[in-house]
Amino acid sequence: MADPVPARLGLGTAQLGSDYGVANQGSGRGESAAEALLRTAGRGGVGFLDTAPGYGPSEDLVGRLRPRDWPVRIVTKTPVFSADRLTRDDGRRLIKVAEQSCARLGMSSVHGLLVHHGTNLLKPGFEHLVDALAEVKARGLARNVGYSAYAPREVEEIARHFTPDIVQLPLNLLDQRILRSGTLAALGRAGVEVHVRSVMLQGLLAMDIVRLPEFFAAVQGHLGALHGWLDDQGVGILEACLGFVLGQAGVSAAIIGGDDAAQFESTLAAAADGRARALDYGQWAISDERILNPSAWPSKEALNLDQPLKEAR
Repeated sequence: MADPVPARLGLGTAQLGSDYGVANQGSGRGESAAEALLRTAGRGGVGFLDTAPGYGPSEDLVGRLRPRDWPVRIVTKTPVFSADRLTRDDGRRLIKVAEQSCARLGMSSVHGLLVHHGTNLLKPGFEHLVDALAEVKARGLARNVGYSAYAPREVEEIARHFTPDIVQLPLNLLDQRILRSGTLAALGRAGVEVHVRSVMLQGLLAMDIVRLPEFFAAVQGHLGALHGWLDDQGVGILEACLGFVLGQAGVSAAIIGGDDAAQFESTLAAAADGRARALDYGQWAISDERILNPSAWPSKEALNLDQPLKEAR
């Protein structure tokens, strides 16, 4: 019988096309490294692959380099619609980009197409996107449609006029809002497939405490206490991050990236650690959205990673 844990993992491919992650210095993203990473994920039985046209060459690399015998479910995304009011042209653009994504991926149909910013479905004219998603699904370009959101309140508001098949949300040791708000449970009752991202909070959770940039000073002591507690439990931070999200029955897929094949091998090994799934992580949740939402963080240049904090606070 196949191990069910890798089947609930999703390889995030933002790293294939960008310097994704607070500590990422941009190494290991040539085609040979990308092919090795995809081959490792396929050999490991990873069930999902998350990409987007906004991730640089990611879709093209996935389309050309992924193992053809890997029965992976690919989820991609729409463009980001920046206008304050959406029009019929935005709906047409959504459909066109979905066609282009399928072509780049070498597929006639993807498992899922998500509106990249769920807040686009809260703008005036949102119905043009809803209609376009329905057409994408009717034409078979995507078997499921949905959106990526940043906070439970977006899910509540969008639910008034759109019923998704898939919702992608952040979930990690610090950001437990979808648990505390009941959002994960409500989506599960509605039969929605929930994919969680930001499992490592863009690498923040794994950073050496003394290397944290000044922006994160408010949580340095909290993170130090978390790492100390995990040491006492005999569980590593990667095992804990994966164990926490995989321990939630309502999570269909946990999306996690990898800089290279060796790093992703470590991810696969960590995900198999059943001890980490049995721990109670509720005490480590925080509510500071400046920390929880990476889009609110300064740029890497402004974070000044070369001059980190020196002492725990």
